[in-house]
Amino acid sequence: MFNKNKRAKKFSDLLIPGIILIIIGIVFAFQGIRDYSKLNGDLLNLNTASEKDLDADKYVEIDVDYAFYSFCENVETTNYVFKRTTDQYYLISALKDNEYYIGLNIAESKKSELEALSDYTWSQSGADPGTLHYIGKLCKSDSEIMGYMKNYIYDMYEAAYDITLTSTEKATLDSYMLPYYIKIMTKEGCRTSIIIGLIAFGLGILLIILGIIRHKNTVYGPDIQSEPYTGAYGNPTTPDMNTGMNSGYADPNAQEPTTPFSDSNTSEAATSGLDPDTFDGDGTSSFKLKD
Repeated sequence: MFNKNKRAKKFSDLLIPGIILIIIGIVFAFQGIRDYSKLNGDLLNLNTASEKDLDADKYVEIDVDYAFYSFCENVETTNYVFKRTTDQYYLISALKDNEYYIGLNIAESKKSELEALSDYTWSQSGADPGTLHYIGKLCKSDSEIMGYMKNYIYDMYEAAYDITLTSTEKATLDSYMLPYYIKIMTKEGCRTSIIIGLIAFGLGILLIILGIIRHKNTVYGPDIQSEPYTGAYGNPTTPDMNTGMNSGYADPNAQEPTTPFSDSNTSEAATSGLDPDTFDGDGTSSFKLKD
């Protein structure tokens, strides 16, 4: 019987990682191709659209003229110690006449233009960065993001006008807050996703091919089950060292039986109870019991 478990393990060492890489490659490539195709198609213009035109997962474009800094951020924590900000949610105005507020999700590394526009909007800088154009996908805001946006807008109005908002005023402001945010996307990012997907897919195929080749070329010996050595006395298949049966070793203490006619030495004859003097030189004997 051949060791099939070892053979299967050798094959699975490459098969499983190969399948995982293929799945990852398909996901990355599919998302990249889909997003790239959508971004090159008809985009919903959030500068002219109405509130009823909005829906999650729509691909959109917008020209940003006013920005109001970031109202929340995503922080990545490693081992409960190291923290890294990955992306920001900026508050911007949108739709016709810029009457509504919406979030704009952008990577931390690409926030400099929005930060400069926010400074200009709040007269913190005289440098006008100009209108910023973005494309991306419209995403539904969860309760946490909406909570941050509401509190930020309340504080912004109270600080700007030195007032305390009433519940009625807060409700009015709520009606101008869109329950969406724009996830910024780029065509370059889509192409990168496609390339990563194709590389992962190719590596997965290669691993599977190598696994099949190894599986076919590997020669396995019989699966011999070894038995533990229990000692000379506990294993019936082990020669008994006390006998000469299997090993050819004779016990020096063992005595073979003698008869009156055995060709023995004197001591053996004496032991048997015969008098050695009863034997004549010609080999004949007369029996005589020892005194």
